[in-house]
Amino acid sequence: MKIKSASGVTLPQLPEGAYCEISGVSPAKMQKCPLMNFDDMGGYCVPELCESYKIAERRRKHEGADHAKPGR
Repeated sequence: MKIKSASGVTLPQLPEGAYCEISGVSPAKMQKCPLMNFDDMGGYCVPELCESYKIAERRRKHEGADHAKPGR
């Protein structure tokens, strides 16, 4: 699928953590838009105009490691 900006410029890549809420994967890995929002064939994704496009926040590598262990 081709990824474009709202102005029609092809975007070479998306940020890490980018995903489509409908498909569950990055638009860069999808063959077509499941909603076909931006063309009749679903061959284009325009992330900044799509409500289903999200960017997941990076989780800390050792989330919860700050907690004290029992007995300390």
